[in-house]
Amino acid sequence: FNNQNPLNVLKSMDWQAAEWYQRKHCNFNAELIYDANLGSKDNFTFQIKDNVESFDQRNRSHNYREVVSTYIPMKNQMNSHAETTHDIMSNI
Repeated sequence: FNNQNPLNVLKSMDWQAAEWYQRKHCNFNAELIYDANLGSKDNFTFQIKDNVESFDQRNRSHNYREVVSTYIPMKNQMNSHAETTHDIMSNI
């Protein structure tokens, strides 16, 4: 993933959940939360106060940083059923 935007890499990855979880959930939307400077701000944008400004024990302070939340539909390989042309009535 050298020289690629981390947001695009995460959007292109396959669903890596355990097989039992994929069998249990046929459709899954993964929530992706990322820094606003990585991509578009078209989705839900909010601020988190976790950017450390000072580590001083007496006057510790944090700044806000803007993050974006979006949902990505994941492809379920376990529930992808192949189409069949089996005709059960042909044997009668």
